[in-house]
Amino acid sequence: GPHLGTLAELLEEGRTTLRGAGRPTNAVDWTALLEGGLPGLVREGRVEEARGRIDAAVAKATEGSRLGR
Repeated sequence: GPHLGTLAELLEEGRTTLRGAGRPTNAVDWTALLEGGLPGLVREGRVEEARGRIDAAVAKATEGSRLGR
């Protein structure tokens, strides 16, 4: 549907943040996010909530990368 583009953009933002932190993009379990409520949130227009879930997963994956800098 038309919301796939929005979902793809959100996922790409997350991947870009990971790369910027020097982490591999597979540091986040994208499958779990996609099998969870993420697509439904975007479909319902709750884009900021979906972005928040992605941001939380990315933050968790990058927690250790800022230590010692």
